[in-house]
Amino acid sequence: MAEPSWASRALDRLARAVFDGPDGAARLAPLATRFEAEVGRAPDEEAARARWLTERLDWALCDAPVPGGGGPRDTWAERAARGEGPGDREDGAVARETWVTAIEVIGRAPAVAVCRWTGTVGPVRGVWWPPPAEGERPAVWGVRLACEDASLVACRDPWPVPDDLLTAFDPDTGPPGLLAPLD
Repeated sequence: MAEPSWASRALDRLARAVFDGPDGAARLAPLATRFEAEVGRAPDEEAARARWLTERLDWALCDAPVPGGGGPRDTWAERAARGEGPGDREDGAVARETWVTAIEVIGRAPAVAVCRWTGTVGPVRGVWWPPPAEGERPAVWGVRLACEDASLVACRDPWPVPDDLLTAFDPDTGPPGLLAPLD
């Protein structure tokens, strides 16, 4: 990602507000344990580890219910947006409106994303999307997105979804849990 998006910067600020210091570490600990149990341990390779840790923080902010909280939508991002937890209300509002999905990207200027879960189609910006090789189907990318001005904006660098994991992003065959959308 050449320049972090406004949504990426909001996620970073909120993560620092919620998870820094001893109180923040105590907030993150049960969520990190759950993430590790369901997803696995962080990889050893430095770049992959950094991405894994960022994805874990974003998940802990935006997707995971607060342990002992008020239900599946009671996340740290939601609490910040309501002014009921650590962090700036605006950053919380931005973070709670982001989501992780799997997309196919078609074209280059502008790139158009097709969501593998919902079928939503729209222009996507924020990163360079490598085109498929001649005669190949578009790659499927995992990415955290936000909306701005009728476009999808990549909050973080996308990661290629290996073919053997595509069923996890299929609403009909994917497993429940971290990757399943909330009702």
